[in-house]
Formats: sequence, C-alpha cells, structure tokens
Amino acid sequence: MTHRDDFLAWVTTALYEAELALHNGDASPRRALWSRNEPG
Repeated sequence: MTHRDDFLAWVTTALYEAELALHNGDASPRRALWSRNEPG
C-alpha cells in the first residue's frame, strides 16, 4: 500500500468511527486518536 492508501483506509475506518461517536455524544474515541507526544 502507498502512504495515500494507508491514509484513506484510516480516514474511512478509525477517523469515521471516531467522528460518528463524537456526533453521538461520545468524545473518547476522538480523544484516543490524538497524539500523546509533543512535536519534536
């Protein structure tokens, strides 16, 4: 897979599910996507 394919697969699965959960009132899946590391 290319980087583009990897990104599109992520958008249509994990990100979509997190956004749907957020829409339904559950922010925890969205928070789980956030980086825990400071930019370096």
